Amino acid sequence: MPSWKSEQEGRPSLEELLEERHAKDVYVGECKTGSSWDGCQRLDAWVLVKTWSPCTTIGYEVKRTRSDFLRDQKWQGYLPMCHLFYFVTPRGVVQPEELPADCGLMWAAGRRLLTKRAAVRREPDPEALVRLMTYVLMSRTRIVGDMWEANRTATTLDVWRKWLDEKKERRHVGHVASQRIRRLLEEAQREARRARLQAEQYEDIKRVLQELGFPEGAGSWEIRRRLDGNGQLEEIRGLAQSILRVTGDAAR
Repeated sequence: MPSWKSEQEGRPSLEELLEERHAKDVYVGECKTGSSWDGCQRLDAWVLVKTWSPCTTIGYEVKRTRSDFLRDQKWQGYLPMCHLFYFVTPRGVVQPEELPADCGLMWAAGRRLLTKRAAVRREPDPEALVRLMTYVLMSRTRIVGDMWEANRTATTLDVWRKWLDEKKERRHVGHVASQRIRRLLEEAQREARRARLQAEQYEDIKRVLQELGFPEGAGSWEIRRRLDGNGQLEEIRGLAQSILRVTGDAAR
């Protein structure tokens, strides 16, 4: 866990903003410049950018107040240990014209770091850079026995993250599908109920015709002829409409 605290509740510190900026690089906070026996100093942050073309190291000096900036003279000793050097301050604490031409300046703006002036690349002193990197390797690095295993661990995390994302997507798709299936099932149940009521309607008509003396299997032409001849056609038509109205209300 970081040893620093945010300047204000809910707002990241300058160091936290730097670490977030270099999330994919080798970031070393409060980085010593070598052995304690040699009277080493301490950079607020040192970064090895993950690139080979060209190899790039960055030194950061954090100044929260103007008085801190004016009092500190040791930062000039950090210049030979990195390719790029930046001051990081709240907005307006330090102005670009107050710094040497090759030093960069970043201002904190809310949750972001704004580059007020880009640092000029310099070639570090090889011996000084080796001392700093030796400290990093000896005191701040965990060496893994199997590089591929370390990479597989990272890959496994990516796999689990992807699995969780896909699980959420499957859950969403499953919910949509279940809703669709439920609607289809309800529609099928309504159709089955409608078919059942229609069958009952036909049975009622068949029963009425049998009560009126029509033989089972009589055709519509014969039924119409006989009813019309007996003056019962309108009576039967009214009865059929009543049956249809009752069964239609039940189906709804």
